[in-house]
Amino acid sequence: GIDAHDVAILLDEAVGVMVRSGMHCVHSWFNDRGIDNGSLRASAYLYNTEEEVRLFADTLVEAVQTLG
Repeated sequence: GIDAHDVAILLDEAVGVMVRSGMHCVHSWFNDRGIDNGSLRASAYLYNTEEEVRLFADTLVEAVQTLG
């Protein structure tokens, strides 16, 4: 029930973590499941550090607790 765009903005403004939010080119999949606000997607790769991943996870948990 938390808006994915709100969480994406919070992650960006609070700690500089960039994620994608929305329907990710599969609007029909979300619509079929009654999901109105899409989802949040984070992409990690070899260049991400363990510290960055922890920062994302900790901030995401805090955002969900705050907004939820």
